[in-house]
Amino acid sequence: MRVLVNSMAPSHFLPMVPFTWALRAAGHEVLFLGYEETARSAHEAGLLTRRLSGDAGSVGRWRPPVKKKDPFWAPGSKQAPPPPQDARTTAIAGRWKARIEIFIDEYLEFAQAWSPDVIITDPMEFSGLVAASALDVPCVVHRWGFDAFTSTLLEPARHALHETCARLGADDGMAGPALVLDPCPPSMMSPNLVPGTPIRWVPYNGTAGVPRWSVERGAGTRICMSFGLWSGEALAQGGDLHAVIEGVHEAARGMDDVEVLLLAPEQYHADLGTVPDTIRVVGPLPVSAVMRDTDLLVHHGGGGGSLTAYAYGVPQVVVAQEGPMLVQVGETVAQSGAGLGLVEETARTDVGAIRDAVTEVLTEPRYRKAAERVRAEIAATPSPADIVPVLESLADARTPSSTTPSSTTLSSATLSSATADSRAADSTTV
Repeated sequence: MRVLVNSMAPSHFLPMVPFTWALRAAGHEVLFLGYEETARSAHEAGLLTRRLSGDAGSVGRWRPPVKKKDPFWAPGSKQAPPPPQDARTTAIAGRWKARIEIFIDEYLEFAQAWSPDVIITDPMEFSGLVAASALDVPCVVHRWGFDAFTSTLLEPARHALHETCARLGADDGMAGPALVLDPCPPSMMSPNLVPGTPIRWVPYNGTAGVPRWSVERGAGTRICMSFGLWSGEALAQGGDLHAVIEGVHEAARGMDDVEVLLLAPEQYHADLGTVPDTIRVVGPLPVSAVMRDTDLLVHHGGGGGSLTAYAYGVPQVVVAQEGPMLVQVGETVAQSGAGLGLVEETARTDVGAIRDAVTEVLTEPRYRKAAERVRAEIAATPSPADIVPVLESLADARTPSSTTPSSTTLSSATLSSATADSRAADSTTV
């Protein structure tokens, strides 16, 4: 089976990597097709890659305008996305069309030559669904974890991209996904989404050499701070993230035998200025490289880091930075009981509030217990290897992708069998 993978951005792609590994381990060909930034991440993950020419479609050059207060872009616990006919979703879908038209012909030309049996894409990279419709092959959408709005985009995108699909030979327009894979723990899935098929979150945050000190720690407490793929520049420029550093420093100063790690890209180390002596600046290291021996993760609200902490049973303090989806992660962590989320604009610069949150989560056992409950839930979810036969059956059938929501879930019998097998086989898996 040949599987073509594409994704809009590295942060969308990284959660897909363990499934691509499972496909490779099962003997299937996997190739990533996309722009340079994400193709580099795919190359580092060990995949064959094909880079699209130019950079006009790069997420780094093209980002939809975000209104921080718009509930559609900040779909928290009490907020629902607008209906498909809403002007905001229609406008967003129109921008997706303009972006996709830049590169879809080159994409499809290569895809036709490579002849995939299945295409895997992220929920916001509609070029995968467009190409799959033109090639008449099934398309699998792989969500990135915490998500509360991408289901809402499908119908407006289908309408906006109908002419593009027709031009490429898909007269019936863009088909819906044949399967939606969702690595979010089932208890945390948003009611705003069409249900997907659960797939276990397997931590992958990139590659790096693992230093010896990362696995050598004393009997004390280790706090890890991580600000994700997009926050290095903000860290260097000061602003809100420096309040997080100071708040964690104050918390550590008030306790005995505490080690604090700050994971930051090396090019920004010089811009940090004077860092308190309680904090060790290291990196860049994937969060997963240090989670095994970490007692608390303090982060900006990135979904990948948050789910990695859950997979290791590590409690969290989320100081949600500017970006509405980061606020959603902070709210979700707080609702799970596995940590605290500081989501108000005033809270993220309040050193005292950050200090108190860090101290509370470290000293109250209930947060660790809640994180362990989520860890057990993740471990009981079907593994990527369990889902490979489902993809094989889609490729064998080679039926047109269904447009009905019910097609996005496995039968209860299949899920029950896969879950039972994963429980038996993965009793030691984080």
